[in-house]
Amino acid sequence: MKVGISEGAKVIELYQGSLARGAGQQGGNAPAPSDQADISQKGKDLARIMFSLKALPDVRGDVVSTLKQQVSSGTYKVDPSRVVDGMLRERQLYKEAVGK
Repeated sequence: MKVGISEGAKVIELYQGSLARGAGQQGGNAPAPSDQADISQKGKDLARIMFSLKALPDVRGDVVSTLKQQVSSGTYKVDPSRVVDGMLRERQLYKEAVGK
């Protein structure tokens, strides 16, 4: 089964939530649960990144406002080399992500 980035973060959240609930339900001399999951360092790093990304806004309003003003006034200029650099960077990231 393939687990993508968002699914991996959800799995970690669910597991941590079940641990927290289990700790709250322990009573008296009940034995600790024996469920265990070993998450690789890469998985932990990925989860940490995903939680950090959730804190960022979906839209950078200041950038959008500036671009709107430039487009409206006719001063917005496209830099072809930046477009190409971005496309090549995205291609490389995609190749690294899928392992090809």
